[in-house]
Amino acid sequence: MEPHDLTFVIPTYRLREVGETVEQYDQHFWRNGHAVRIMVFDDSSPANQEKYFPLLEQTHTHNDLFYVGPREKEQFLAYLNQRLPDSRLEGLVSNLFRPSYGGNRNCTLIYTLGGLMVSSDDDMRPYALMEDSPESLQVDEICRGRLHKAGKNQIVHKSFDIMAAFKDVLGKSVAEIPENYERGEMLIDTAMDLETNATKGVALENSLMLEHGAVEDSAIVKIAQTFRSGTNDIDAIDFVEMFLANEEQLDPDAVNDLYVLDNFRPVVTNRNWRMDCGVAGYDNTLGLPPFFPTRLRFEDYIYRLWVQQDGIVFRKEPGRIEGRHPL
Repeated sequence: MEPHDLTFVIPTYRLREVGETVEQYDQHFWRNGHAVRIMVFDDSSPANQEKYFPLLEQTHTHNDLFYVGPREKEQFLAYLNQRLPDSRLEGLVSNLFRPSYGGNRNCTLIYTLGGLMVSSDDDMRPYALMEDSPESLQVDEICRGRLHKAGKNQIVHKSFDIMAAFKDVLGKSVAEIPENYERGEMLIDTAMDLETNATKGVALENSLMLEHGAVEDSAIVKIAQTFRSGTNDIDAIDFVEMFLANEEQLDPDAVNDLYVLDNFRPVVTNRNWRMDCGVAGYDNTLGLPPFFPTRLRFEDYIYRLWVQQDGIVFRKEPGRIEGRHPL
């Protein structure tokens, strides 16, 4: 891989649905003039892979499309085990890449080693849900969003050149990124408790506020991510309260409130505790820490800790954002 090559990866275990995701991103990249290597990393069972892979084969793209599934991963692990100096390490290596949220993402890190990587969940789409008449932000307010009922006329779909946004910052020093970026220590979510990573209760509106702090010009942007619209991060108890708040609603599956962005601006921070890996970019030129495969979905906490060190900063670029596909 050439230095600073950029690969767009889609980790998935729902191969049946990934073809539409590939097509929408491919069209987005093509419309914005980008030639991007697209790779699908599939954690499906062998039976589902055999059943739904033909659907992916029928997907037509302008960009090169590659597939890494169960058989390819098995061959890759066999190759790694041959290179190990001690066979007792095979169990550790196999665990790092076992089918799981973290294991699949570790495969994306290995396959893109030496370049830049942008990763998207398979249910994300290259547009944002936004208010049709955005309001001005407060002085230290970086982003504001609120819940809307699906079908409201005030919601519009907006598309931004997300690949250009990631290329603007990934692997670059803070001195090299665009001057319109705000700088600070970290972001505070008005609806979340950062220590417990739990919500403070049902919030129909929330803001991300910038905590002041100096960001060194020499610090390197290693991780970047977009803000997400469509669905907001809420706890299960909050979902129940949203359902009970509507007396006319009888089916919990019909709760279809959409999280819509009102306004936003780009920011770079020293630290971050509100990582959302729905769509994220990584500078993988020199290698990155592995995710930790567990039965719980908190493997990305290693990156919350890793970005605490000096010389590494975290970037949010709401100007090019992803919208989670409304369910």
